[in-house]
This record gives sequence, C-alpha cells and structure tokens, in this order.
Amino acid sequence: MNTKIPSDQELRKISREVRAEIIRSLAEAGSGHTGGSLGLADIFTCLYFGVMKHHCQDPGRKERDRLILSIEHVSSVLYAAMALAGCFSQEELNTLQKLGMPGNKHFSGSAGQGLSLAVEMAITARKDKNDYHI
Repeated sequence: MNTKIPSDQELRKISREVRAEIIRSLAEAGSGHTGGSLGLADIFTCLYFGVMKHHCQDPGRKERDRLILSIEHVSSVLYAAMALAGCFSQEELNTLQKLGMPGNKHFSGSAGQGLSLAVEMAITARKDKNDYHI
C-alpha cells in the first residue's frame, strides 16, 4: 500500500510507465485492446498510487480495497498498474492473456457483470462490518 500520495509530476511519470508496460505486454501477448487501456492509464495510476489501499504484499488482507474491472478487454491497464505498484513482478506481465496470470480473483464474461459482484461484495462487507472500499 502506498502511504505517501505522489505529486502530480510523479503521477504523470508513473502513468507514462503504465502506458509503456501496456504496449509492451500487449505486444508480447500478440493482441489486446490498446486504445481503451491507454485511455485509462491515468485513472489506474491514481487509483493504485494515490487512492486505493491495495496491500499488494498481503493480497488476502481483509482491509484492502477491491477494484472490480467489468470491462476485461482493458485488463492490460490493470495488470500494468499492479505490476508497477509491486503486486507482482513485471516479468509476470508476459503471462497476460494466459492461464495463471496473477492478481485477479474474479473474471467475468460480458461487460457489466462486475456490478453484481461489486454489490455482493459491498453487502458482505457491510454485514461483516468491514471498512474497505469497492
């Protein structure tokens, strides 16, 4: 988890690194949705480096925030941000679009299916009196 919020200049630099990782990992995979992923790089940079309590070194931790990505055709931006945040090694980005890709517990089919998962997680969190964000 990032305890110090980076400056705007640092966030812009990280966002450029996220974009570079997106291009590299999609080239390695041989396919992917480049435009959508690149367009979301700033948002995911802010989430993973300034807003979310993601606890990459302890992904099972109850207090960690959850991010539900319902449009999985842009998952390369999620994985690039996670790798740069230290959730897994950048070499593991080479497994993009392959079985065994680390870091994601839930996969959905059609866009929008993540909403029901997020609602279920929020209801469970409230019932269990947990204080994390979804």
